[in-house]
Amino acid sequence: MFREDIAVVCHGRAKLRNKADFIRKVRLIRKRAGREDLSIAILLTDDEGIRELNRIFKKKNAPTDVLAFESTDDRDHMCLGDIAISVDTARANAREYRATLRDEIFRYVAHGILHLSGWDDDTPRKRDDMRDEEDRLIRNL
Repeated sequence: MFREDIAVVCHGRAKLRNKADFIRKVRLIRKRAGREDLSIAILLTDDEGIRELNRIFKKKNAPTDVLAFESTDDRDHMCLGDIAISVDTARANAREYRATLRDEIFRYVAHGILHLSGWDDDTPRKRDDMRDEEDRLIRNL
């Protein structure tokens, strides 16, 4: 049975101009991370949508930039997991860090893939290492 290796859904106010190009770049990030053989689902949403996910799954009633959810289906060894991204937060952070919205969203994709691959960012050292790896994954997209 065929299934998409990358599924992308837009929710709320989130929009995607060129889905084919977005998927092509997500595939490149996934390949650079060494996870090209696994499928992934990406939700692009707004702050309201990600706040609800954060409240339900992380017990935090606040928006966040990105959430990653590992696949819990033991029968599906080919699925890396799901990533939810707030386009609202990405837009605000892009302004703050003087980045483009596009670059910020791809940074969140890389960040989510790294979390799904076992990376953690719960200490300053781990955050720095993860940021360096994100930089490598999104370089020259």
